[in-house]
Amino acid sequence: MRKTNSVLLSGLKVAVPAAMAMSLAGCMGMGSGGTGTAATPTKTADKQVDPRTYLGPDYCPAVQIREGTQILQRFPTGKQGDPNSLVWQASIGDAVRECLYNPDGTLTLRIGVSGRIISGPKGTPGHVSAPLRVAVVKYQEKVFASNIYPVAADLAAGGNTVFREVHEVTVPSPGDARDYLIYVGFDESSHGLDPTGKIAKSTKAVTFSDVTRGND
Repeated sequence: MRKTNSVLLSGLKVAVPAAMAMSLAGCMGMGSGGTGTAATPTKTADKQVDPRTYLGPDYCPAVQIREGTQILQRFPTGKQGDPNSLVWQASIGDAVRECLYNPDGTLTLRIGVSGRIISGPKGTPGHVSAPLRVAVVKYQEKVFASNIYPVAADLAAGGNTVFREVHEVTVPSPGDARDYLIYVGFDESSHGLDPTGKIAKSTKAVTFSDVTRGND
């Protein structure tokens, strides 16, 4: 049987990468006692194997967390960067993809992103929304798709929640090329998705500008 490009999206990890440990330490000390609940994903992965995983070439584009977009923090106005004033923090722990080659020659990418949202020292009970961007590009040439998806959750004071998002994007067949890339990350340029409109964006605004380029 030919090797497939299938990835078990339901097995998305939510472990916090080592690089985030220091950033999260202060908040987790306060919030880890809260009961974690899973935010409802906008789409769920089919637990059965999709027959499209057996079609097309044995190629599936790599998925990368865009440099500088793995963590999103919210502070009260005028308190940006003060860890004692953090309202909430969202972090991406894992990103995977599954490639489905369609009979018409197009490629459907099923992209899964998981992570955690925690309440900070100044957090209050309520609804939060973090703007997650998913982009598919042909390296240094063309953007096929670049979409924002709000990662929504209801947080208790001092609590935390896990999120698992799965989204599909259909793009032209790569043919013999092996130069497609999938980028995921929080996009500061879309901080207005926060429905309260009262929380300032973090000190460093990181966006997906010039997304056709690599991380180097």
